[in-house]
Amino acid sequence: MDTALSSIRAVPGRYVKGTLFEYLSEHWRGNLPLAKAYWLNFVAVSASIVVVLGVTIAAVQNTGLRIMAAVALFCCLVGYACFVWQMVGVYRSARFHVRRGGSRFGAACGWLGLILAIGGNAFVSSKHFIPWARGEATIVLGDPSIPRMGIELMPSGREAEITGGLPAGCAREFRDIIAHAPTVNVLHVNNTGGRVYEALNIAKIVTARGMTTYISVECESAATVIFLAGRERYVANGAKVGFHAGSFPGMLTSQLFELNAGVREAMLTAGVNADFIERALATPPTEMWYPSVDEMIQAGVVTGITHGERFGISPVVARHIEKSGLDEISLSFSYLKKLREIDPDMYANMVRAFHEGVAAGLSEGDIGANVRKIVIAKVALVQLRASDEALRHMMRLWISLLEKYKDTQPKEVLQTFGGQVADDANSNLSIGRVLPDYPIAEEGEVIVELMASAAREERPIDKEQASQDLSTVAKVLNQKAPNAISILVADQKQVKDYRTTANAFWFYYTTIRDEVPRSHQANLLRYMLK
Repeated sequence: MDTALSSIRAVPGRYVKGTLFEYLSEHWRGNLPLAKAYWLNFVAVSASIVVVLGVTIAAVQNTGLRIMAAVALFCCLVGYACFVWQMVGVYRSARFHVRRGGSRFGAACGWLGLILAIGGNAFVSSKHFIPWARGEATIVLGDPSIPRMGIELMPSGREAEITGGLPAGCAREFRDIIAHAPTVNVLHVNNTGGRVYEALNIAKIVTARGMTTYISVECESAATVIFLAGRERYVANGAKVGFHAGSFPGMLTSQLFELNAGVREAMLTAGVNADFIERALATPPTEMWYPSVDEMIQAGVVTGITHGERFGISPVVARHIEKSGLDEISLSFSYLKKLREIDPDMYANMVRAFHEGVAAGLSEGDIGANVRKIVIAKVALVQLRASDEALRHMMRLWISLLEKYKDTQPKEVLQTFGGQVADDANSNLSIGRVLPDYPIAEEGEVIVELMASAAREERPIDKEQASQDLSTVAKVLNQKAPNAISILVADQKQVKDYRTTANAFWFYYTTIRDEVPRSHQANLLRYMLK
């Protein structure tokens, strides 16, 4: 009987019932009827595979992005292996269809269906599946192309910072670290983004903890979802916040819409204006939209702007400065290299003040003010010993600062002359943040020139000439700005009208520049400073 059965199956187109393996084998050989091979084994089985794939992915939805990607990739590879089995069986069955007594029309329909299926699959594979599979494989491998997320607790114990990117699995790492830091209520988000899935999961933790979020340097892409989860949301003046639509290789338009639906919901929950959301998600994934602070405040993205007075300095920035030196903060601070050569002790005191401020968890504004006080105190000691050209350069800087900020930020520019800028609560502000385009580099050049040109003794002052020049300045001021003199001699600690005061000082120094002979200007400045 076994011999007879084997002989029957050796004839193409004949099928005798057996085990599942035998059934699969018979389809592969083309021994099943064409209708069964096509409608049952191809159409019905394909629909079943789609359903099983969806159920399987849903079952592992909360197991983590890497596990989800691995399961999805495995299921799809099994599906493609099944597709090969289906197509070979249909192809062979169509070949044997006429020999088994079937019509040529039926065979032709089988061939046509086969061609359409293979062609459609090839198109979908090249345009969608292969890019998608590569993306999933990247996730399984741990997203090597996305920077690893850094999580760091700051010295105050109340703040933490996330940097780098958002690769697969980072949300679990964030959860584990934050769970052991119950006092942290501020999260610095200086992150370039990555996986939306991870961002949404971190955002849930931030929301549950009622944390405040803060951007001091740069936050982009999916990382903005984390920022928006903050109960209060602040950005430092000058920080960059970038938005665009999410993407994933090989996804259809409908799938991309679903991918961005989570981001849209997060933004709506945060109270962001609908027009802003549409603008953000209309930005292609290959581009980045950086709205202004005013736009973000109006749209409900940002609670407020800070100037370095509210939060601690970024650990990444602090480490870079500690490693490379204060002069490596930016090109604008390169003058500190010269100061280090001119006065190593002063530079060492500045570095010490910076390190102590970071260790104490002080704000950026407080650290900057402490460092700046050391410089200003040193400058005050050398002014009377500096060269004529250095003093004139100092006056030109004062005039430039007053010209630039006297009408827009008069209080802040006046405070810079005292070495620090503070708000109404007397919290120190970062000068570089509160005064846009503050000429730090030029100020540094003036300081270097003052210190480098300082003589051992105070330079002589011609008091009689200085008095005459001062009288000339007073006469001109009485004509141009009659109230200027009374403002200038008033107690500056009692100033209320900062704009008028700033303009009075501007009139004063421009009058010295324009009305006093150049050769007399440094003498008059020494007389005033004395």
